[in-house]
Amino acid sequence: MDATYTAVGTEVVIGFGARYTYLSEVQRYLCRRGFITEAKRGTNGKVVTAWARVDISDTLWWPVDDMILASDIDLLTPEQKARIK
Repeated sequence: MDATYTAVGTEVVIGFGARYTYLSEVQRYLCRRGFITEAKRGTNGKVVTAWARVDISDTLWWPVDDMILASDIDLLTPEQKARIK
């Protein structure tokens, strides 16, 4: 997901792209829908990164570029839709 859409109240699917290595205790949240409760931007060297907390796991920060907007679910293939919990 593009960081421009990162706003409190936005419905997203977290960890959908699974571009990152997630710890086993976090994997249960992957491909689940939730609402952004907090957002921040940071830098990793010269790269600007966006992170968000989502209501289903409000203590964890998730990389925004590994989310999709819930409104985009209809654009997914049936196989991709099946992954969403």
